[in-house]
Amino acid sequence: MLSWAVWSWAQHPVSPRDTRQWLQQLDQKLEFLRELSKVFPTPKLLDVIHKIEYHRNLAVQANNKQEAVRQLQIAHKLADIAIKMALDGPVQRLRENLDELIRQVEKELQQHFNAEAERLLHKAKDNRKLAITAYKNQNYRKAVELFRVAIFLVQKTQTILKGHPTALTSTLDEEKANFKDLLQKAQRLLDGKRDVVERDLLRQALAQQQKAERSLARNDIKGAINHYRWATRLLLRIISMVEKAEQNMQQIAANELQLTRELLQAGEKDLSPSVSRIYKKAEQVYRDAEIAFQNRKYSQAAKKAQVARRLLHRSTQIGEISQQGFDKRLEDEIAAVRHLLESLR
Repeated sequence: MLSWAVWSWAQHPVSPRDTRQWLQQLDQKLEFLRELSKVFPTPKLLDVIHKIEYHRNLAVQANNKQEAVRQLQIAHKLADIAIKMALDGPVQRLRENLDELIRQVEKELQQHFNAEAERLLHKAKDNRKLAITAYKNQNYRKAVELFRVAIFLVQKTQTILKGHPTALTSTLDEEKANFKDLLQKAQRLLDGKRDVVERDLLRQALAQQQKAERSLARNDIKGAINHYRWATRLLLRIISMVEKAEQNMQQIAANELQLTRELLQAGEKDLSPSVSRIYKKAEQVYRDAEIAFQNRKYSQAAKKAQVARRLLHRSTQIGEISQQGFDKRLEDEIAAVRHLLESLR
């Protein structure tokens, strides 16, 4: 292995007037190139080494100093070109390839964090530093080996990022699925309702979803997650408000049904035909109210229970009027009953 002093000397040749020393310097360059050829055994480099050896031999065999100097000049020039070719070529390409891979992985990790990939990337960077140190110390085999190990680690990192869901992408999938489920529930709860506040919140949630999709288009995973979370909060607020209102309406409907049921149970048994028809209609409307309640249509159930109760009230009034013989009043009450029934359509 050449020392750094020898390498520096090889880069600054002595005067060709000292042919013996110049020949010694050429031999050091040849030794340096042979070492490089073991690390980078390319046909082109080996061919150049053979040419240098050829011109060296011609210099040694020359009959005069002028010819010897000329052959040594050719050999030195070839050696300098070969050294530059060997050092600036393969090693530089290895390093450039590694650096480009590292940049790609770092960019990917900003969007899709993965702990194992991050660990391997740090290990690859450590090997890169060791490779550069080995190269400066002219330990070329070690430098190449370390560069290749670093490249292998970075490529393994890429495989992890491409082949397995990362923490961020998993979180994104969860947030999207959560948003979708809550959106369906909120839309179902708001179906047929005209709640202004809740519908405005729904519009805000959908706007957040659109922002999330735009973030994804820019590969901004974190931004998309944040927008989906805001949308989810808005949907949860809608659901809470509607369910609370439904709970209140459920209690109201239950009270209306109970009151109407008690009136039906206390109804008169001996009724005139006209009153009996209204009474039976009230029972039918009450049954419809119970069905609506079972289907969680509490507002409709409460309304029908109220109508059934008003029908019962009208049936009582019609019965009293019939007994008193007030024909005109009877017609008015019958018309009122028809109006109540129409309100249910």
